[in-house]
Amino acid sequence: MTGLRTERTCSRAAIPAVLFLLSCSPPPNSVPTAQAPPTAMTSRPASATDGTKDILIYGPSLFGSPDNEATLAAAAGHNVTVADADTWSRMTTAQFADYRAIVFGDPTCQETPEPTLTAAQANKATWSPVVRGNMVVIGSDPIDHQSQGQANQLTTNAINFAAAGAVTGLYMSLSCYYFDAPANTPVNVLTELGNFQVQGQFAAPLDGCPNDVTIVAPGHPVVQGITKPGLDNWDCSIHEAFDTFPAPLGVVVRDTPSALPYVIAGKSPKTLCKNGQQDKGNGQVKDAMGGAGGDFDFDECDESHQLSHRDQARSVDFHSTRKDAGPTFDPGIPAATTTGIGLNNGQTVAYTLVVTDLGLGPGIDLYSLTLLDAAGATIYSRTGTLIAGNIVVQR
Repeated sequence: MTGLRTERTCSRAAIPAVLFLLSCSPPPNSVPTAQAPPTAMTSRPASATDGTKDILIYGPSLFGSPDNEATLAAAAGHNVTVADADTWSRMTTAQFADYRAIVFGDPTCQETPEPTLTAAQANKATWSPVVRGNMVVIGSDPIDHQSQGQANQLTTNAINFAAAGAVTGLYMSLSCYYFDAPANTPVNVLTELGNFQVQGQFAAPLDGCPNDVTIVAPGHPVVQGITKPGLDNWDCSIHEAFDTFPAPLGVVVRDTPSALPYVIAGKSPKTLCKNGQQDKGNGQVKDAMGGAGGDFDFDECDESHQLSHRDQARSVDFHSTRKDAGPTFDPGIPAATTTGIGLNNGQTVAYTLVVTDLGLGPGIDLYSLTLLDAAGATIYSRTGTLIAGNIVVQR
């Protein structure tokens, strides 16, 4: 096992005893239903064991033994941080963006979203914007069923998939939160990420205790090494099925009789740029005096947040490491602004990049980069036109 770091860890004591008893109650685990998503790369990120921030688990959802999302993620080689409700509520968007994946676990078949998800729902506008990578949402409670079939493998695969991209991903178990919900019930905690609507296991066409599933995308990383028998017959394999969910998420596993999906996965709907938007360029900028102002290369719509700028005359060697958001496109002229964090000669700096596409390349396009140190002081500012290269901004 690898680094399990805790920030005021959620413990079993944090969940009232009555909820623990409810998690084992007959209703959710005595009636059947479900369906599934498309493909994308799996396996954990290359630097999962190098001490960097990796998996952030929402503490109130962490409840299970002998395994839970924290133990399974650590066993898979991830560095794990658990944030309790108070810590979670005080985190900033930038702090959430430090992690490769955010994980909402299964608190062993919790039957209502509250109180487990209360803190996450309250600040969803803070953490949701960083979820731009891989997403997995499961309408079941795999930790509660960890002794059955391949439940633990499903949890591990889901966490690995969420953490596999260059930007922050998300894994969420819906546990038994909506087991008795009518059709088209909104999933409140996910509204900032799109329109997610579910129905509980008792709502037709589900049969009350769905146990017969179909793996729709057998090559998907979320079901890597998992077979149908590993997901069938969990004494209710499905507690929620999806009536609606946003693209580009797709069906991975579904309920066989009803064909309703219950495991969905794919890229986050919160992409950096919408279809038709583009913001990229490379070349050399001319400073206000007409001299060389440094070489740059950027693509603010790509997944890896590429931005580099070198200015040897002023000892600048800058590389972006994180965006606060995707580019902001000016509606009047072909210009775009992006802010974020990066490293200049190994030192952390905040950056603002403004690019304007006024024509075809040198002498026309405008480039402006500002770097601020940790105290907020400007340590570098370069504004000018191109000597060589091109900038492309499209809305």
